[in-house]
Amino acid sequence: MATLTRASYCIEGSKEDLKKVFKAIDSFMTEKIKLHNDKADKGWEGNVLAALGATEEQLSENKFHGFIDTYELDENVLRIGATKMAVSYVGDFRHILGKLMPKLNIYYIVEKWEDHLYETNDRDGKYFPMRYLVHACMEGTTSHEYFRTEDEMKIFVSKLMGRKDVTIDEIGEWIEEHRNKDNFVEVIEIEYVI
Repeated sequence: MATLTRASYCIEGSKEDLKKVFKAIDSFMTEKIKLHNDKADKGWEGNVLAALGATEEQLSENKFHGFIDTYELDENVLRIGATKMAVSYVGDFRHILGKLMPKLNIYYIVEKWEDHLYETNDRDGKYFPMRYLVHACMEGTTSHEYFRTEDEMKIFVSKLMGRKDVTIDEIGEWIEEHRNKDNFVEVIEIEYVI
């Protein structure tokens, strides 16, 4: 069974280019134009790329398992949210879009929960500033919190552990000691990719 993955994109470019991408998405989402692949849902990323000029070769050589479920355009940024069946790398959509419209700046974050894979190309944190995720269960209370800095994450984890402060090594030791127990803490660092 494939793992569900969430991808979020923030795309910068000229108003004309952003409107072009927005209209391609909107046309499929509101069913104003025919789907490229009759077997695909209206939000399938491949449909959007086909409407923007992707060739049959580009569509067949790449794996598009994402379905756009949210999209909005403000003055300077197109924001897209997509759910993916994570049987392939998340980058195919953004890479082909970048080839079709090379003047766009495409920032993204991908969250593959079951595999603890969190990646972003937003090195400066312009749109996706969070750098750590803490998933924990303490005394039956589950939390899922994002943090911008290591210090913020350590303050949160130290409170969970009932300590004044902790080091990364102490967190690692505590996690090992409590593996397969009712109380747990997982600290995931969001990775940078190109």
